[in-house]
Amino acid sequence: MKDLDHIRKTINTYDEEIIETLVLRFEAVEKVAEIKKEKNLSIFDGKRQEDIIKSIQLREISYVNEITAIYKKIMKESRKRQSQILLPSKIFIVGFMGAGKSTVGSLLSETTGFNFIDTDILIEEMTQMKVSEIFKSKGEKHFRELETDVLNKIHKEAYNIIACGGGIVIKEENRKILKEMGKTVFLNGSIEVMMSRIEDDNHRPLTIPFNNISPKKKYEAFKDILDKRMRFYEETGDLIINIDNKKPEEIVDEILKKLIE
Repeated sequence: MKDLDHIRKTINTYDEEIIETLVLRFEAVEKVAEIKKEKNLSIFDGKRQEDIIKSIQLREISYVNEITAIYKKIMKESRKRQSQILLPSKIFIVGFMGAGKSTVGSLLSETTGFNFIDTDILIEEMTQMKVSEIFKSKGEKHFRELETDVLNKIHKEAYNIIACGGGIVIKEENRKILKEMGKTVFLNGSIEVMMSRIEDDNHRPLTIPFNNISPKKKYEAFKDILDKRMRFYEETGDLIINIDNKKPEEIVDEILKKLIE
C-alpha cells in the first residue's frame, strides 16, 4: 500500500503540472484569438495541427496513440475557446433543399468546436415521427409550429451550429427568432446544383409530388417554391454565401472569414 500511495502522490504532482500548463496554454489561446480578431485571420490552422500530430507519432515514446488522442482533444477545445471569443454564440444555416445545410453545418461544428443541431432531426426525436410522416398526417402548418418549438427550446443554449429545415423561414415568428438569437447564414445557389443533389432523394415531403413528372415540370415546380421563399431567405440571412462550384470546406472557410470581419 505504501508503494501505491507513493505512486498516487507522484501522479498527483504530474496532474498539478498538467493543469498549470493547460491554464497557461489557454491563456495563450485567448491572446491568439484576439490577434486573429484584430487581423481577420482564420480560426483553424489545419496544417499546424497535422504537423504537430505527425511530430508526436514520429517520436520514439510510449503511449503515442493515447498522447495523440489527448492532443487532438486539447486542440478541439482550443478551437472552441477561440470560436467563443470570435464568433456569435449561435450560427443558423438556412437555405433551400439541396443547398448542403447539414453538410456545411456539421463541418462548421467540427471546425469551431460548437455543438451541431439539425432541426429536422431534433423534431423527429421529439415526435418519434419522420418529417415526411408529420407532413402527411398533420400538415405543413403543424410542422412549422414544431420548428418554432425547437427554436425556442435551444434559445438558452450557447455555442451551437444549427442547420435549419428549408422552409423554416416561411413563418414570420421563426424569422424573428433567427434574427434575434444569433447570426444566420443563407446558403444560396443555382437551381440546377440544388436539384442535382436531391434527385435520388424520394423522402423529402415537398419533392414527393415531383417523383413522377417530367424533368421540365420538376424544374418549374422546384423553381416556383424557391421563388416564393427567396425574399424570406434574403430577409433572414445576415450572410449570403453562394455554394456553386465550391467544396464544403471552402464554404466553411468563407463563412468563418465573413463572421469574423
